[in-house]
Amino acid sequence: MKNTDIPRFQQLQHQFTRHLRDPDGSPAPDGIEDRRMAIYRRLIFNNINNLLGKNFPVLKTIYGEPAWSELVRDFLRRHQANTPMFPEIGQEFIAFIHDHRGSDSGDPGYLLELAHYEWSETELLLDATSVNPNDYQRDCDLLDGIPVLSPLIRLLGYRWPVHRISKDYQPTAPAAQPVWLLLYRNRRQRVSFMQLQPATAALCELLQHNRSASGKQLLITLAARLGVTADQTFIERGHAELQQLQRKGVLPGCLPGHSSASG
Repeated sequence: MKNTDIPRFQQLQHQFTRHLRDPDGSPAPDGIEDRRMAIYRRLIFNNINNLLGKNFPVLKTIYGEPAWSELVRDFLRRHQANTPMFPEIGQEFIAFIHDHRGSDSGDPGYLLELAHYEWSETELLLDATSVNPNDYQRDCDLLDGIPVLSPLIRLLGYRWPVHRISKDYQPTAPAAQPVWLLLYRNRRQRVSFMQLQPATAALCELLQHNRSASGKQLLITLAARLGVTADQTFIERGHAELQQLQRKGVLPGCLPGHSSASG
């Protein structure tokens, strides 16, 4: 559709919004007092700036002013959001970083992963999923029963130690080994995290979608994936990991009324 085919009022709307997103690069519509436009410019920028600052506090601290404000302005200028919902703007910000920011912009190499980690915390805090204790059998044999993870967890793998990055610690190279983190929302509705060893992360992957395997069967599968023998020592250590996950509230229990032969 040519620009001339668009109704005049829509042309004005597009020009108006382009100016709000990019005041320096897109002129305001004719006939509107700049004092009035300035009110809208401040309103749009301040709302998005405040929202992103709350969702990405570590990033904001690391960038500092005025670099953070310029990052937010670049987001407004270059990214076309696909949602009008304020709680989802953080996800749009991550998409913007993925699509438009990179090493050539002078951003740190960990930018995308740190943003994803910070947003995951916020997203988990806002998750409306409820955990009904009646859906799980807490006092169960974790080896014989069918253990499952809480839906209020996020298993995350990164190249950078995002959980340690701060204004005082900004690594210049990725970690030597993948960094596995388990975010979880506890019974007090607070988001916490655990750093996992690779084997425990692999166990959590198996647990995430488990609906039929016993704890012992999962550990036997895990041993095969790791290329080790599922001997008594391995099963005992795996049992201890399951118990630790249960104590943290990450593993609420077993599916009620189910048991599976451990073999």
